[in-house]
Amino acid sequence: MRWLALALLLAGAAAQAEELARIDDVPVLAREIGLGEPATLPAAANALRQRAMKSALDWFVSREKIAATDADLEAYAKWNEEFQRRNQERRAQRLEQIEAALRQPSLASAQREQLLRERDTYRQAARYDAQREAAARDPGSRRRVWGPWITSFKANRALYEKYGGRVGLTKFGPEPIGALETLLREREKAGALRIFDEALAKEFWSWYAVQPRRPAKPEEIDFTYYWLKPFDDVHSPRR
Repeated sequence: MRWLALALLLAGAAAQAEELARIDDVPVLAREIGLGEPATLPAAANALRQRAMKSALDWFVSREKIAATDADLEAYAKWNEEFQRRNQERRAQRLEQIEAALRQPSLASAQREQLLRERDTYRQAARYDAQREAAARDPGSRRRVWGPWITSFKANRALYEKYGGRVGLTKFGPEPIGALETLLREREKAGALRIFDEALAKEFWSWYAVQPRRPAKPEEIDFTYYWLKPFDDVHSPRR
């Protein structure tokens, strides 16, 4: 029984160390993407897809020279300043409403507790305003925090303009799903993405065969950066 247990242990260790794919000639092992049992196949394929997509997008951004520029950061800073001003104004108005409600002697205890928690949340947010404002003025912080965010929007727009394809709508804006698949197929053809396990490869690509949760109609496809739109015309993602 000891030998059997040892054999199973060694077999499991070997399986975890198995090379299942390569991204930019870097081996991807089973344990790195959580592949151990058949039930974990979808999760493992998703982990591999995320790694492959990051590599492909980094390559695309470098090739197309579309990383966030100083001008991009300055435009985003102007939008962020207005967003924070409106947000602080909204919070101040809500705090006034909460304070007025708390002064009501007939207020139920449960409502009072809820309002006190809400007041604490708004007060805490106000304490962080100065820190956020200082970070927004610092060029290094801008590039570190906003740079990748802006670059991701620029990459999505450039991908759609280059490849077209299906688009899904998300709370962060349009996602060029068809273009992302085409980019990965190109990287696979160039040898930068290789998946050796047949079941993993099938699961990896199956994600692109499914319709987006919210497919975009032609008239809904707009890759204009939200920070360049008129402020009142866009419901922007919170960052």
